[in-house]
Amino acid sequence: MGVLHGFGVWPFDCDINFHLTNARYFALCDLSRIYYMGQVGVLLNMIKRKWLPVAQAQEITYLKPIKPFQRFEVLTRFSYWDNKYWYTEHKFIAGDLLCAVLQVRGVFVHGKKVGSSLDQVGKCPRHKRINRVPQGTLSSRGPSLACRRFTLSCSAIHLEGR
Repeated sequence: MGVLHGFGVWPFDCDINFHLTNARYFALCDLSRIYYMGQVGVLLNMIKRKWLPVAQAQEITYLKPIKPFQRFEVLTRFSYWDNKYWYTEHKFIAGDLLCAVLQVRGVFVHGKKVGSSLDQVGKCPRHKRINRVPQGTLSSRGPSLACRRFTLSCSAIHLEGR
């Protein structure tokens, strides 16, 4: 299950190449991720417990440029989670084209304490729709190793099923 969030590209969002600048992808993912966490029930749980989601590693694959004044959507979802980390996937979609895919590994923190994703994601109302990966299955070195299989599957430019 994912949540679509619509955006548009304004001239001040563009770089010298006249397409969406690299930094905006990460900023839009931050917004989309918080919105998504609210939709699946994680945000309310975090606020009650005074925990914050912190991105720890990010990896992006650019497939097609997003041009000025072009409308696009960001499809956000939890890819999977384990006892310590949560992983989100963000797909940038313009029309029927998949333009970029961003993978994020993060943790929940309270002060200097790192919390368990099990306590946050595992207790959200819709947690059964989020893939839990058995402990020790994923690499702790970040998305580049943990998400390799997904990045390789990004060679298809046209989006078949959202």
